[in-house]
Amino acid sequence: AVVSTQSTGARMDNVRCMSAVLKSVSFKDHATVFISSNGLKFTVEESKCAQVNAFIQEALFQSFNFTSDTLVFRVNLSVLLECLNMFGGPGSAVTSLKMFYDEPA
Repeated sequence: AVVSTQSTGARMDNVRCMSAVLKSVSFKDHATVFISSNGLKFTVEESKCAQVNAFIQEALFQSFNFTSDTLVFRVNLSVLLECLNMFGGPGSAVTSLKMFYDEPA
């Protein structure tokens, strides 16, 4: 039997809103992601002189479970956007998203 220790997970049934928000801050390839019980914050910086933040509130997810302190990591924003838009172009079916993080024991 596989025992899951997932304490962090989120599900969004339609990623178009998230994709549009992330596209607006994608002037650099990488972003720092901060996950808290309030939602996800994506921060993009340019040479420590310009910073853009995009916040996706917990309420925009159909399910959002985060029980730890703030989790911080970097993500390739270009690749993430490409994945979000891969199946959800104009006139196509709605693309959903499930994200999980297995916390170390």
